[in-house]
Amino acid sequence: MSRQVLQSFPKCWSVRESPPSRCRGNIPTDDSGMCPVDNVGTRCADWAWGTRHHEMSIAVRAVHLLAACAAVATCGAPFVAPDSNIKAGRWGGPHVAMIVTPERTDIEFDCGHASVDGAIPLDRDDAFTATGTFLQERPGPTRPEGPPRRPMRLTGGVKNDTMNMRVTLTDQNDDLGSFTLAFGADARLVKCK
Repeated sequence: MSRQVLQSFPKCWSVRESPPSRCRGNIPTDDSGMCPVDNVGTRCADWAWGTRHHEMSIAVRAVHLLAACAAVATCGAPFVAPDSNIKAGRWGGPHVAMIVTPERTDIEFDCGHASVDGAIPLDRDDAFTATGTFLQERPGPTRPEGPPRRPMRLTGGVKNDTMNMRVTLTDQNDDLGSFTLAFGADARLVKCK
């Protein structure tokens, strides 16, 4: 028996001693009124430890039973793939170019550019909603401070390597339009002049 177990049951009775009516751990005495004897003739906590081990075994069985019930309960549920993010890399299409990294997404339009901090998560239906900022580009001279950045929302979905995306400027609910992008495709931009 380990030292730690013996420390939790410090009193062992020899065969010659008279033990209490109940042994340590509230274990009843045997028919002779003695605690169980170990293999060296000492009445000790081994028997109590065995009972505790048995109680632990019951707890382990209960956990296994609960896990089996949970597995049976979910057998009829459809398998749902874990949510993921938009695939990192270059996406392109008419009037839009997008570079996706795990840390940031940069989007270039004909007359503006936008950014989204962090990865853009996809739900179980491969749809997404993300917020970021949009900066309008105009032809000709600009002020030193430039135009203000505006809040925007991207919504859409991804199917295989094709993305459909709608861009809305949320401060005035301006719809910038819908765009279709393909993974790895070149953008076809017509920049403002």
